[in-house]
Formats: sequence, structure tokens, C-alpha cells
Amino acid sequence: MATLSSVLTYDQATPHRPTIAEFGGGAFQDDPRRPPDPTAHPSAGMFNQATKQIVALARMSPSLKFQVEFPGGVPTITQLVALGSIITLANFTALGGQIFDNGAGDTSISLPLSLIPPQLTRPSGLTIVGDVEVDRARIFVDGSAWRIKTKLGATGVDAPFTFQVN
Repeated sequence: MATLSSVLTYDQATPHRPTIAEFGGGAFQDDPRRPPDPTAHPSAGMFNQATKQIVALARMSPSLKFQVEFPGGVPTITQLVALGSIITLANFTALGGQIFDNGAGDTSISLPLSLIPPQLTRPSGLTIVGDVEVDRARIFVDGSAWRIKTKLGATGVDAPFTFQVN
């Protein structure tokens, strides 16, 4: 059986999504001489099922969620949610995170990728969250940054948005 860590897998030196091995392999067995009371105590089967569900959900959960607003026309991260406990809005910049204003309607956000599990897919879930007229919005990876562009016609428009890093 693998040695279990008390540190979240997202906070370890190499952040990663949890594996079933980190939960004991999902193959615990009840002691046949002293089985648990099924009405009062969890069984090994229940624990195995719960750990398999956790691993499956972790595969689908975004590592980060950002909300960006533009007070005075300056892109500002106003909310940041991470699966681990290391990355927070308060220490985003201290960890090497940056937000760039590339021009109207064009924002880049970067964070050292060594701080998050490998991305499973491209960033997704870009949503405009303010009452700003926008007819085109997209997010893509640009080098080591996530780049967000919002436009009305051919003109860049600063519009508050949210997105997630998978």
C-alpha cells in the first residue's frame, strides 16, 4: 500500500490530481471476524467507493477559477479560487502570477505552471459577467499565459469575465 500524505496533492512539490493509489488503492477489505455494523459504521466497500468517486471528480475539476474586472480600465483579478491552499488572491503576485493589459479587450494572465497540476484541456468557461456589450469573446493559451480577448465588432472592449483552468 502506498504511503499516504497528509498534504493535499494540489499543494505537494509536484502538484497533481489525486490517484486511487494515494487512497490505498481502492481495495480495502473489512475484517471478516469483526465486520462493521452496516447500520452504524462505514464499511471498506463504502470507503473504496468514496475514494473512487473523489478521484473521478478530481479528473473533472478545474484547478483554478478567475474573475477579472476593470476598475478605472485596469484589469484586476477580483476573485481567484484554487483546488489547493497555496494559491490565493492575496499571494498570486508573490507566487509569480501576473496580469497584463495588452490593450482594450485584450488581457493576459500567467502563473508558474509548476504550481498547478498539468492542464487536462485548454482553459474554458469564459463568461462575460458584466453589463458590457460584447459580441465576441475568446480565451486561448499564448506561450505561458492565458489570453482573453473581448470585442464588439472589430473593437476591443474591456469586459469583466470569469474563466477556469482545467
